[in-house]
Amino acid sequence: MSSESPREDAESGRAAEEFASYLERIEFGEELDFDSFCASRPELTPELRALHTHWRAVRRVLDRLGGATSVARRVEALSGHGVGPPVFREGESRREDPPTLLAKLKEHAAGFGRYRLKGEVGRGGMGVVLRVWDDDLRRNLAMKVVLGKVEAAPGGDTPPVDSRTLGRFLEEAQVTGQLDHPNIVPVHELGLVPDGRAYFTMKLVKGRDLKRIYDLARRGAEGWSLTRALGVLLKVCEAMSYAHSKGVVHRDLKPSSVMVGRFGEVYVMDWGLARILGEEDRKDIRIRPAAPSTEIRALRDRGADANPDSPLYTMDGDVVGTPAYMSPEQASGQIDRIGPPTDVYAVGAMLYELLTGRMPYVTPGARVHNYAILQRAQEGPPAPVAEIAPHAPSEVAAICEKAMRREIGDRYASMEALAEDLRAWLEGRVVRAYESGPIAEFRKWVGRNRAVASTLAALIVVIAASGFLVAWRESVRVVQANERETRIQRLLDERLFAEALDQVDMLFPVRAATVPAMESWRRRVGTLVQRLPVYRAELAELERRLLEEGAGTVRIAPDEHPGHAELLALEAKRADMAPFIQGYEEQFAAGEMEVASWLGILELEVAYLEAAADDLRGRATDHRVWEIRDPERAADHARLAELVARGEALTEPEDGARAQIERRIARAAGLRAETIDAHRQSWDHARRDIRANASYGGLELPEQVGLVPIAADPESGLWEFLHVLSGEMPERGADGRLVVAPETGIVLVLLPGGTFRMGRDAGDDSEGDLEVRGLEGPAHELELAPFFLAKYELTQAQWLRATGRNPSEHFPGQFKSEQMVSQTNPVETVNWDETDEMLARWGLLLPTEAQWEYGARGGTATIVWSGALDSILDLANHADATFAAAFPRSGSTGDDGYALHAPVDALAPNPFGLHHVLGNVREWCRDWYYADYQGVTHRPGDGAFLSGGAAIPVSYRTKTYRGGGFKDKKAFLRVTYRGNRFPNSTDDDQGLRPSLELQFEGGGLDR
Repeated sequence: MSSESPREDAESGRAAEEFASYLERIEFGEELDFDSFCASRPELTPELRALHTHWRAVRRVLDRLGGATSVARRVEALSGHGVGPPVFREGESRREDPPTLLAKLKEHAAGFGRYRLKGEVGRGGMGVVLRVWDDDLRRNLAMKVVLGKVEAAPGGDTPPVDSRTLGRFLEEAQVTGQLDHPNIVPVHELGLVPDGRAYFTMKLVKGRDLKRIYDLARRGAEGWSLTRALGVLLKVCEAMSYAHSKGVVHRDLKPSSVMVGRFGEVYVMDWGLARILGEEDRKDIRIRPAAPSTEIRALRDRGADANPDSPLYTMDGDVVGTPAYMSPEQASGQIDRIGPPTDVYAVGAMLYELLTGRMPYVTPGARVHNYAILQRAQEGPPAPVAEIAPHAPSEVAAICEKAMRREIGDRYASMEALAEDLRAWLEGRVVRAYESGPIAEFRKWVGRNRAVASTLAALIVVIAASGFLVAWRESVRVVQANERETRIQRLLDERLFAEALDQVDMLFPVRAATVPAMESWRRRVGTLVQRLPVYRAELAELERRLLEEGAGTVRIAPDEHPGHAELLALEAKRADMAPFIQGYEEQFAAGEMEVASWLGILELEVAYLEAAADDLRGRATDHRVWEIRDPERAADHARLAELVARGEALTEPEDGARAQIERRIARAAGLRAETIDAHRQSWDHARRDIRANASYGGLELPEQVGLVPIAADPESGLWEFLHVLSGEMPERGADGRLVVAPETGIVLVLLPGGTFRMGRDAGDDSEGDLEVRGLEGPAHELELAPFFLAKYELTQAQWLRATGRNPSEHFPGQFKSEQMVSQTNPVETVNWDETDEMLARWGLLLPTEAQWEYGARGGTATIVWSGALDSILDLANHADATFAAAFPRSGSTGDDGYALHAPVDALAPNPFGLHHVLGNVREWCRDWYYADYQGVTHRPGDGAFLSGGAAIPVSYRTKTYRGGGFKDKKAFLRVTYRGNRFPNSTDDDQGLRPSLELQFEGGGLDR
């Protein structure tokens, strides 16, 4: 569909007609000044000048071939106008149907005179390449015929060729025809087929493209090897060096652009995007922007994005192919910077593929769309050769890396310089990209002239005895000193790399106060990893020598990767879910709508499992296991490999430690704007309402950076806030209550300060006396400051977002008593230590025992918040009738409907709006456990234990949990029940509920 208006179409058509009349008049001998011709038509002047520019380019080619006037008239008569601006518009076809084209050309075969059509070789965006027989010279040739960019007319007429395509087609013929080099396909003739379209003939190249040759070299098939393949690349460099000397830049070099014949002939092909330096560039080779997301999804559905070699298009509509070989300046559309260094980079990228077995930026087997590759090419370099192919020759890897430097000035100064380094390696001479100097030259000379070197060595011994021995000893001393310094530096870096990685988990929470420490870490690591390329090279060299000397072997062993056991567990979970998914899909298809929610839970969990498994497989695919006979060299290899692995963990572009810290710094810097400035009205409203709310006693709430006000709960009247680092804002259901989804963040309830009676004495209530045993008393009055307590227990989805894993024994997809575990069920099987560490990442805390009991009571003074103990039986998830039916043990009276833990918002909240404070999962508290409250003192504000209680030996110190769980009988549901576990122990009913202290001086998460 055209993006031009009808008025613009009309003006373009009129300009074409006027220019055609201008050509006709001058071709019939009229002296007509073009400037005067334009001046008489001022409204068409821009279009006329564009037409004239294109025509001059075509005329230069046609004048060289003779018969320009007749060709011009035939072009004008057949295309309907002179050579003018492009008529190709978005959405129109780029090429004719192949059978239709061949049928038409066969109809006109007699018009070709000396040529007979024998079939089609291939086609691109601008032309089709045919195989023809030359009757005069008795040989096969290739003929390239220009294609129109619009569909054929209904009557079968040949579609018109737009003038820009025609001009550029003729320019390709001119450029290629002027490049007379044995590795560039020669052009023989340019002409017009009977329907008026241009063609040119050239040598028919029979062979295979370079990508196929690479495959043969990697397999050692048909006599191909790395050395022989490098010889092909050397010929490519020589051809491109010649082209550059003529001022021609290719701009689309890639393995498919190079053909290798049966007898070693090498040809550089596909000059359609070439440019002559110093002349106007009539090709807009910037990459056309990606399609809208809906079109990308359609491509994905058809599998079009599965192939990284699928084409991209320029702004002119030309096929570019993969961007994996594009230089940074070309990938980012910096047309004015494109020149010979662009081709140097492309040859380096072709060498990269030969050494690593993969295109730059593309992981074998990965489904990556070309626009994703283009973005990666713009953002940074591909993975180093030494990382992917550690056994590749270090010198050749150095050539590759120099050719692919991101800055133009850092690459080879010319294609000839690149060719010289390749030639040097093939001839056993010094590779300048790798090393230089007299010592390197001498070592290479010895390698090439061993017999002469042996005689020279004897002579050197005599000379050394007469005076050079001192110098030799001094050089040895210097070398030994350097080796000691290198060993010391490596030992130091082993410790520094490890420390840097350990510190990553300490640089929390994400808030303004932590930014200076994160920036300091970033600076230190930036200096530290500058030595990583040295260690990569050392490791690659060590491994190369081990293999050459037969001192070690290596094998690819994915099943020995450290993450293999985790991968098997993920795959087993996925397999367990398969029959359930199939069954629910069949039920849903049969109209059983009630299974829709279960199917959704399973599909979401399967997506997570598959993503996690794919990540592990990707990391394990190339896992290498070395077996080295010499224990000393094996230890050296292990330490150096570990050092490099730590360096990679620091620098990996997406998930490395440095990338993580960069993201944290950026998030912390914008946290105030994100949570306060962007929600100014909500904060003003919340603070006014809290100040006027009698429950809060006139509290002046400061802005809490990191939180966003939601609203006051419609039942409790207490204000609730979203913790933004943990997830998204919850929505409200039809009943006005918040609905917890997998993506929902932590909702914090602002609890008012106040005094309450903590604990319970035996005899306070006849219910549960047998369970008290003095552990819950003596009861005592305690005053707490306002604080935030989570409305819900932490969900499995929230834990997964924070840590990247879900430790829960009862994970999403498990089914029990007509209930399915979902991502919004509470996380469990977490110990106190990992819970404390996880909350610290988000700037949160576990509540103290005092805070937990204050929140659980919800302003009440009874044994449970609902009143008498039995009143809670249907309101708290415990070992009830449903539990007893599912498990071989007795349950309590009552029935809450759940055999396992329930979604965190499943049952009714207490008067403070807190769900499942009693039952569901037991909840860790911050305090160390004291056997009772006798003599206990509390810290003012949060009520944390300071001292007192029954003495417990340090070696037996445990942490407190509260609230009871789904496996507990009803007596454990009382608000005063206390339990304890070692900090490193857990159970499948052990979870947590986060809290946050109220900050009064510009506080919140930006402290």
